[in-house]
Amino acid sequence: MQSTEYTSVKIPKVLADRINQVAGQMGYRSVSEFVLDSTRRRLEQLSLKN
Repeated sequence: MQSTEYTSVKIPKVLADRINQVAGQMGYRSVSEFVLDSTRRRLEQLSLKN
């Protein structure tokens, strides 16, 4: 099994709190999972513009 490397990114607590409020309702297990999905989606949007 291939190992994935990770890094940490800090976000303001107020933003993490807002994500926590909606993440579970949207099927995400954690703030990290939400941020990962949101980042992937945004990168896809940006790549479509280029």
